[in-house]
Amino acid sequence: MLRREDGSGGSLLLKGDPMQKPLAVLFLCTGNSARSQMAETLLRQMSGGRIQVESAGSLPRPEIHPLARKAVKDLFGHDMEGQYPKSLDQFLGHRLDYVISVCDRADASSRFFPATRSGSSE
Repeated sequence: MLRREDGSGGSLLLKGDPMQKPLAVLFLCTGNSARSQMAETLLRQMSGGRIQVESAGSLPRPEIHPLARKAVKDLFGHDMEGQYPKSLDQFLGHRLDYVISVCDRADASSRFFPATRSGSSE
C-alpha cells in the first residue's frame, strides 16, 4: 500500500510545474540488501532521476547481496554502483512524500516517519 504525505492516493507520474520539488521516495526493508535496493535502482532509472529516491533498512546488512546486483544488471541492464545498505535512522526528519515498505518487518519501522504516510507493498 502506498500513502502520500498530503493524504492523497497520488500518482508517481511526473506532471506539472518543473519548479516544484521532486517527489522524495524511501524504500524500506529489514536488511536493505536486496529488494529495497533493487526498487531504488529501478525507480531512479525509470524516473530519469526526476524522483529523489533512496532506500534504507531497519537492520541494514553490511553489503548488497551479489544476486540482487546481478538480477538488476541481467534483467534490466542497470548498475547499482555506489549504492550500499543504509540505516533508516539517517532519513529521520527528511522530507519524504512516500515511504514504501517492501517487507512486513520493515513496515513497523515506518512509524518513525510521522509526517509521511507509509505502508507495505505486500
